[in-house]
Amino acid sequence: MSDAPSLKEPDLKEDAKQARVLIEKRKKAVLANNKLEYFDNCDW
Repeated sequence: MSDAPSLKEPDLKEDAKQARVLIEKRKKAVLANNKLEYFDNCDW
């Protein structure tokens, strides 16, 4: 067990930043196309 590599700590700040970017992109796409619903055909 002592030979096992240490687990990398998750970078929660970076994950949160990426999530906000994806949410904003989706909101813009939905607002630009009124035929889309928020969770239809998500590219995330």
